[in-house]
Amino acid sequence: MKQLKTLDLGNNDVANAKGYKEHVFQLIPSLTVLDGYNKNGEEVFSESDDDEYGAYGEEGEADYDN
Repeated sequence: MKQLKTLDLGNNDVANAKGYKEHVFQLIPSLTVLDGYNKNGEEVFSESDDDEYGAYGEEGEADYDN
């Protein structure tokens, strides 16, 4: 995970743990965006926010998961 930049765990139960964002940023130094926010707590918008499937598209995401 040395190159992981963005991670979204917002719908995961771990997101309810106290101090989880700080802990995750500490565990993954390359991470710049967690659940749509940077380390300073500022909201970060992706270029594909209008597309519910993100940069891969519906079909590309299925291929990416496999």
